[in-house]
Amino acid sequence: MAALYVLVVGGATQAWIDLFYQHSAFNQQDVRGVVLSSARLSAAPAIACSFELVVIDIENTTDALSLCRRLRALYRGALLLLVADIDARLLCEAQAAGVDECIARSADSRQLRAALLCWCDRIRQANSLE
Repeated sequence: MAALYVLVVGGATQAWIDLFYQHSAFNQQDVRGVVLSSARLSAAPAIACSFELVVIDIENTTDALSLCRRLRALYRGALLLLVADIDARLLCEAQAAGVDECIARSADSRQLRAALLCWCDRIRQANSLE
C-alpha cells in the first residue's frame, strides 16, 4: 500500500505531529502528515496539489474560508475545515468555498482521528478504482 499524504495548514503543529506519528492507526494505514504553519499560508495553494487530503486548521474563520476558496481553484482532492462552532450559515459558506467536510475544533481527538481515517479510506478506495 502506497503512503497517503495529508497536508495540515495552520493549527497547533505539535498536536498534529503527535496525532499522525504517535497513533498506531495512522502508521498502520501508512498515512503521513505534513504541517504547514500559519506563517507560510501563502505557500499552501502551490503545494496542496501534492497531497491527497488537505485539512485547514486556522482560527480565523474568514481567513480559513478565503484560503479554502483559493485552494479549491487549484486542488481537486478532499478539503476538510476545522472550525470553532458549526452552524447552518457556516456550513453553507464552507460548501460554497469548496469544503468537503467541516469538523468542530472542539471535537474529541478520537472523533477527529476517526474522521481523518474515514477520509483516508475513501481516498484509497477511489484511487483503487482508477
